[in-house]
Amino acid sequence: MKAEKKVSITNTEADELTAKLEAQLQEITHKKQLADNRSVFLQKKNSLEEFKHLIETEISSGNFESTKFKLTFSTGSYREDEKFAISNTDLVLFFVDGLTSKIDEQILKLETELIG
Repeated sequence: MKAEKKVSITNTEADELTAKLEAQLQEITHKKQLADNRSVFLQKKNSLEEFKHLIETEISSGNFESTKFKLTFSTGSYREDEKFAISNTDLVLFFVDGLTSKIDEQILKLETELIG
């Protein structure tokens, strides 16, 4: 059986250790938030890719406007107050492609920060 070894540290050393621990815990919390944000973006990107497939099906059917999909900007929370809406399949696809591209950029930024 090993003899117990007593460790004694000064108050200054204890304060330094506590500060290091706090800094590491803050870094872990920050990395966790970055990882959570990345997960949200990945989920949204997957949803957009599914939507893109559906809108491409509408386009291949020759539909100028979609009866199933539209891009809407609105205000309010309970009852949406529609300020702008468009259902032209080409424009909706253009928006989906642009949004997917921006999401990819954000994912890359998050991944770069997570790795670095």
